[in-house]
Amino acid sequence: MSWDVWGPPIIVLLLGVVAGLVVALRARGAAVPVASGDRAALLARKEMLLEQIRAMEADKDKLDADAFRLRREALLVEATWVERALAEPTAPAAAAPAPRRGVRVRGQPGPPA
Repeated sequence: MSWDVWGPPIIVLLLGVVAGLVVALRARGAAVPVASGDRAALLARKEMLLEQIRAMEADKDKLDADAFRLRREALLVEATWVERALAEPTAPAAAAPAPRRGVRVRGQPGPPA
């Protein structure tokens, strides 16, 4: 195995993995607006996360202490994000912001001359 042959592809592969992890973690933490239909999905997600935490705690003796702690913290953080999203008030889906004074909306006539 020669570094000249395998070095660059390994470096590119590792950079791709790191970039993928960064993108996945950013997308995971992105705020998602809560529509009225998404509330049920968020409640189901919250219950699933709490069930995963309970199952992990039941199998705590089988897991490595550090891995258990890191995974549990990640699940708690995700459950916190879901809880915050559920606490946000839902806005009506069809509500559009009122145009500001002096702003002409395309397709509507302007002010009288």
